[in-house]
Amino acid sequence: MKKLAMLVFSAVVAFGFLGCPSKNELGNTADFDLNGAPSWVLGSTEKDKTFGVGSAQITNNRTDWAIKEATIKGRADLAATIETKVEEKVKALDSAEGSEMVVAIRSSVEQTLSGAQRTDTWISKGGVLYVKIEIQTIDRKTLDKNLANLSKVNKEAAKALSEAVDEIIDGKQ
Repeated sequence: MKKLAMLVFSAVVAFGFLGCPSKNELGNTADFDLNGAPSWVLGSTEKDKTFGVGSAQITNNRTDWAIKEATIKGRADLAATIETKVEEKVKALDSAEGSEMVVAIRSSVEQTLSGAQRTDTWISKGGVLYVKIEIQTIDRKTLDKNLANLSKVNKEAAKALSEAVDEIIDGKQ
């Protein structure tokens, strides 16, 4: 009885391994038409850089339209990344006026996002165009002014937060 149970268990385990095809991993790009894709297309991050990635299918040989669409998507991705990182820094300060500081920072980010530029482009063999969008610098004066104007915010906390946001966007200096 014990041998039969062990045999059945072994068969189930063997079928489990044979029945499960290999999963597509980040390194297995052939099934996704991403052979030769740069690391930023595959989702890796750069330590001191914040960037967004957008993509669009090229149709009717209209690369210009695909670039515009991918750039818009890349800017949206960059904005979402910055917003998330800024809110993480605000939470780390654990201040009572956190919501007001987030508003000030979002205002500064919106003003500097217009300076975001396409820094790299890659096209897959299947005709999907990928763009990398980066902000080269953040307007530190605007950020400092917005944070300092908040009446309830401690000036030192505002300066520390301003420096933290600057580090997020521009990297460590």
